[in-house]
Amino acid sequence: MTLHIHQVTLLKFYYKERPIKEAEKQEEEDLKEKDAFEELKKLAAASKDEFSWVEEENTLKRPTEVADAVKH
Repeated sequence: MTLHIHQVTLLKFYYKERPIKEAEKQEEEDLKEKDAFEELKKLAAASKDEFSWVEEENTLKRPTEVADAVKH
């Protein structure tokens, strides 16, 4: 089997570019994973803040409710 010059060129290009493309693909996947992790951290922080806000709100209501109960 004889390879023509353009076939050899294509094979060289393929074997040279393949590792580069695989590395780029891996880098892209890593960035997506990092972005997803950052988004989860933001959601967790927002959830924690919301829980703290609700907890503070409930804490503030309790003394008022007790004072109202004593008045009545």
